[in-house]
Amino acid sequence: MKCCPLQSSKPPTLTLPLSVTPSPSSPAVGHLQSPRSKSLPQFPDHVAVLNHLMEQYRRHQEGPDPTPKLRDNVTSNVYRVKKFIAYMAKGGGKLQTLEFLDDTDRMRRWVKTLRVMAIKETTINHYLKNVAQFLDYMAATPPPTCRLSKRVLLAIRREVRMMLRCMKCPVTLHQMAVKRAKDGQLISKALLEKCREEAKRNIPKILDELGQDKAQKMQFRLYGYVTAFLASIYGHRCGVFQNMTIDEVRNAVKTSSTYLIHVNMHKTNQAFGPAQIALSTEEYKWFERFLGMKDKLVGGTAAKYIFFTSTPNPCKNLNNYFQAAWAEMGLPRSPTFTDLRSAIATHARNNGSVEDRTKMSRFMCHDTRTADKFYACNLSSKEAWEHRQLFEKVLEWPDNVVNVCKRPQQHSHSAQQRVMCLHPHLCFSTACDVGLSLIFTFDLCTIQHVCGFCMYLSHSALCYMKWGVFSSSLVSLYIVWCRPKPHFDL
Repeated sequence: MKCCPLQSSKPPTLTLPLSVTPSPSSPAVGHLQSPRSKSLPQFPDHVAVLNHLMEQYRRHQEGPDPTPKLRDNVTSNVYRVKKFIAYMAKGGGKLQTLEFLDDTDRMRRWVKTLRVMAIKETTINHYLKNVAQFLDYMAATPPPTCRLSKRVLLAIRREVRMMLRCMKCPVTLHQMAVKRAKDGQLISKALLEKCREEAKRNIPKILDELGQDKAQKMQFRLYGYVTAFLASIYGHRCGVFQNMTIDEVRNAVKTSSTYLIHVNMHKTNQAFGPAQIALSTEEYKWFERFLGMKDKLVGGTAAKYIFFTSTPNPCKNLNNYFQAAWAEMGLPRSPTFTDLRSAIATHARNNGSVEDRTKMSRFMCHDTRTADKFYACNLSSKEAWEHRQLFEKVLEWPDNVVNVCKRPQQHSHSAQQRVMCLHPHLCFSTACDVGLSLIFTFDLCTIQHVCGFCMYLSHSALCYMKWGVFSSSLVSLYIVWCRPKPHFDL
């Protein structure tokens, strides 16, 4: 049999029915083309009920007006749910009844299978979250052929929630391990500055060449340099540059010497609003020159996004163009937009004030807690040693004279003498509070002193309050005193 070498090494891909086919830019494509997907069972697409259920779930997740990013996320979501259903339905009969889902032991083995396939803990956590969302949807609106009772559906959902709780510790440990691995690869401030200088020097030249040669290679080279320049300043996510539209660039807010671009569509727009990019007059002219020649480029006449391609969709390869520009500048390593974001967040934490860091974090569209957890790297060896010296200095300091944690020493004065030192015209209500506290605190001998103190107080208290009030208070104190008292050793 004759076959092309490229075709013989290409792993089989999964065919998703009912328009649930992942786009080439979808995160699920990496899983579909992974060799480890061969060992997973295939989705039973011959069951019409399951196909209809997954299609309805996909439409529910997308909503009425989905963005391209949301479509990609939903495609990945549906893909993971289908992998779960395929594993649970393997070897089962009457799949339209969904009774194959009532097997908690098999669900636990599915998680173990994902670990055996070397899938990261964070990815497994995404699998479980998507499955939990699907089960909630199915429990609320089960298909007509479903034979699972409400009690069984509740038990299945509870099992998935339990597995999600068990994933918290492994996910956190994995995130910390990834964060430690970034410590030695932190991009220095000198490299960021050199990136800005090289990009600023080369962008006008690339625009001149693009005006003469309308090749896409030169166009993508310009994309790499422009995004490298902006990312080395602001640390924005790649999605900010992908979703920047032509109208947003043209409608930039102009002041005397700056232009402010508002990018509405990005990851955290619900919490922080539009992402902002401030440009100088010279930098904004780069975009004006590019927009002036866009109609002569491939896909430019119908383009919506500033970094357009031959298709109307956002450019999904900006990270590759950025890395190519980084290497062309002669800079070491091959970082991503996330690496630049981590470096800027870390430098802001180590060198900026609290107020400046808060401002920068908001401009980067995340708060400082997110930066500390995911972006700001741990302390370096030198910084950790400086912190150790701080601990040693604290231990070398002399003890403070006032020790609030030390138990007060017991004096030889009796309880009556200690209370008698109060002001002679003390209000009787305060005296009763003192007496009650002493009754529940001291032993029987001390209580006798308290009784004597109350009798002494009766002579001075009559001068300030009526006899009825005093009598009722004294009787209440006596009743409490006559009850069995707990004995406490001081």
